[in-house]
Amino acid sequence: MSPKSRRRPRPKTKMTKKRQAAPRLALDYYTVVFHGLFTELELSGYEYGSPPAVRSSYWLVVPPGHYGTTAGLDLVQGYAVRVEEELKAMVAPQSLAYWLHVYRRLAPRLPGQSPATVM
Repeated sequence: MSPKSRRRPRPKTKMTKKRQAAPRLALDYYTVVFHGLFTELELSGYEYGSPPAVRSSYWLVVPPGHYGTTAGLDLVQGYAVRVEEELKAMVAPQSLAYWLHVYRRLAPRLPGQSPATVM
């Protein structure tokens, strides 16, 4: 005969309603950062309703409709070129040294952190 276990069986506990109702939520790594970014944009007065002028000017000349893969890719690539041209026009007047200075002084930060640099 085998010896009997001396352990008592664990009583089955009922889960409380609070524990049962709590949904499990898995957040991706960028969710908190994007939430902070959009919160800061809203607090600064940014309006989501109107698209930027470069987007409006490009897509006004594209007739509405359904486009195949190749035609759609050409449209999106043309839009990317237009956006890059607009960005180049904004960035080009400043020197490379200026942009390196800005990059070093204004490092990426989380919402609520001080933008000041420490020396």
